[in-house]
Amino acid sequence: MDRMALPQIARACVALVHCSGLASSSLDRTPMPELAPSPDCRQFDRELISAFARTHYLAIDGRQQTTLRIGAPVPLALSRRFRGRSWAVVTAYNPAARIVSMTRNRRADRRLGRCLARLRPSLLLRTIHRSPGGDWPDEHGWLFCPAPHPLALRLGQHFGQVAVVIGRPGHAAEIFECDVTARHNATGNRSPADWRFAS
Repeated sequence: MDRMALPQIARACVALVHCSGLASSSLDRTPMPELAPSPDCRQFDRELISAFARTHYLAIDGRQQTTLRIGAPVPLALSRRFRGRSWAVVTAYNPAARIVSMTRNRRADRRLGRCLARLRPSLLLRTIHRSPGGDWPDEHGWLFCPAPHPLALRLGQHFGQVAVVIGRPGHAAEIFECDVTARHNATGNRSPADWRFAS
């Protein structure tokens, strides 16, 4: 995992504090009950993560589109732009893997974009997440680099996502599940000001 310099960590923390309240606007405010996962729920989670793994993640760099696949090597042209640093792909669309209106998705996407802009990553690209079977609508998101693992997960949690895509130097892209408890808290019970970065 990349080690951010102290000024970068401070800037990231300030930016995330400025994002306070965004998740409560992009998610349903109805609290979700804390229940032990049933076998059906666990099966659903496995199927969901499997669907994420099959998704094509298109990174848009000007007029060029590069397809990222889970478990596959990163195309060389894009890999060079990472310069040996970790990167991540995050979306704000369809929180908790439930389809919501396009208006709501676009509003949440703009908030995520503003949040990432405050972090001032050296690389920030638009992405389109496309199901190869066409059984799920396209989702728009963002690729950013550098992307420390804890920061990527916290962004995903804050915007109610089940998982995020993270790439580490020398590794293929991977799916990392966001913490379910943190996702429940994203309804507004917890502020990003309470977040702490792992050492």
